[in-house]
Amino acid sequence: LASGADPYAACLASNCYVTLANGWWFYPPAVLWLFQPFTHIDQRVANAIAVVAAQLCVAIFVWVTTRAMGIRDWQLVALWLAAVISFPPVMSEVMQGNLQILLLAISAIWFAGWLAGDRWWAGCALGASMAVKLVQAPLLALAVWFRRPRAAVAAVLTLAGLWLIGAPQYLGEYLF
Repeated sequence: LASGADPYAACLASNCYVTLANGWWFYPPAVLWLFQPFTHIDQRVANAIAVVAAQLCVAIFVWVTTRAMGIRDWQLVALWLAAVISFPPVMSEVMQGNLQILLLAISAIWFAGWLAGDRWWAGCALGASMAVKLVQAPLLALAVWFRRPRAAVAAVLTLAGLWLIGAPQYLGEYLF
């Protein structure tokens, strides 16, 4: 996007561009738009920022889920932390600096809102996670099925807002 190239072109998407798209997995235009400020940063600095951000996302996940589940005992919190940071997929995603860790943190916020009832901020978290990666879309069906209208409306509005702000000219190409 920063250079004016189509991020979903055949060469960029399937063979030539493997850093953000991971070869065959394509992110929505909002993600590419959000990462534009990082395109001119030195690769080592960008990797360091990604590792720190990933660790921060894991910390947010642990903190929010312990608060949402009402865990107050420090030994249970320590056990939860050890379980999370020793889980091989989490370690792999942190080392790779993948966006799955961001989805982990956002999902924790959604989970906390789900446990608290029909919360608009849980819907915003869900909408943001769907704007990052559509794999979160089935959670929107849960919000509708379990009659959480504020969360469902907030999710749809957040998703629409982020998709319309971030490179809307490529949205149709991404979806089809």
